Amino acid sequence: MAIFSLPLPHAAGIRFRPAATLMFALALALLASVWVPGSALAAKVTYLVKPAEVLARGAKNWRPLNLGDTVDQGDRLRTGMGARIEVTIAPKRVFRLGEGSEMELDTLSTGKRAKNTTLRVKFGKMWTGILRPLKTKEGEKFIVKTPTGTLGIKGTSFGVDFDRGSSSMGVSVLHGVVEAVSEESVRQEVGGPQEISGPQEISRQEWKVLVGAMQKVIIRPGETPKVVPMTQEDLKDDWVDFNSQRDKEAE
Repeated sequence: MAIFSLPLPHAAGIRFRPAATLMFALALALLASVWVPGSALAAKVTYLVKPAEVLARGAKNWRPLNLGDTVDQGDRLRTGMGARIEVTIAPKRVFRLGEGSEMELDTLSTGKRAKNTTLRVKFGKMWTGILRPLKTKEGEKFIVKTPTGTLGIKGTSFGVDFDRGSSSMGVSVLHGVVEAVSEESVRQEVGGPQEISGPQEISRQEWKVLVGAMQKVIIRPGETPKVVPMTQEDLKDDWVDFNSQRDKEAE
């Protein structure tokens, strides 16, 4: 938390009145609560298996990431083989990056008043743990993007696996609901519906799906996303099992 030092009116021979003293104290409290990069309210690395690196916003070179480091809006994270990162951005709000992955923190609101978070997965695996319902009435939003699709989170624990070679995105949901929208639907909306298989038209609704608990969906360019049940093999996956255990510990 930032510490502000202000000259007191006493130093100039001015005598405080009770009301003025109260207003001055409130002003100090307000200043101290303002979030600044690197403050105690910044998103924090709470679990780490190296090698992992961070490219701070505006920086030219990547640097090693350490347990307890803070990360801010505009930073990029990447992991090597066998690495894992967990970042806590607010109470009951975490995300994790798997091995051989890279992501960017597009929008990051941190602390107890967290409102909007947008994470962009460049490639690899990411997991999001929203362990308490989003405060949607207060405007809180949590969005995950890949080059293939956008995920609007309703309050859930889910994983994202993006393969940049095939541009396919897999989404597995353990709890809650995720709204998945293919990026192609957004592009087609701008240019108008396009025809496929004769006279059939593609609409945005056909490209927007809700993925519920114990379900998964794979989004590929040019294909309509299809939601299917998760299998026992999916649940035994090391990455899914790891995140499931971490979520239980954080609840």
